Amino acid sequence: MMYSCPYCGRIHPYEQDCGKRRKYRGQKDTPENRFRHSRAWTQKSIEVRARDKYICAYCLEHDKVINTRMIEAHHIVPIEEDYSMRFDNSNIISLCREHHEQAEKGDINREILREIAAKHEQSLSDG
Repeated sequence: MMYSCPYCGRIHPYEQDCGKRRKYRGQKDTPENRFRHSRAWTQKSIEVRARDKYICAYCLEHDKVINTRMIEAHHIVPIEEDYSMRFDNSNIISLCREHHEQAEKGDINREILREIAAKHEQSLSDG
């Protein structure tokens, strides 16, 4: 099927990539961004959040509160720094959106997150 491409302005088959279309809205086409949009990361994210029982590990450890709202998987060591750790369970922790944003900005120290992740993983394996 032919269509008028909103990216290049020409008419071509729908399946054809004209090269003008951005792969990820507002993001560069990098291995890290491709990974973030992959089925493999979606599955790993679900696996990690289920492992952590959909609880923010930081809220539980730091605030002594069980928070199950807007839980996201966070790479403690960003995949831009060490791509090989992208599937490493010890490098991924469940955080609520607020703490995830703080961790991304560096407002929450990585060492604290590593300690919480290790402690949280240990308690899950014990009980």
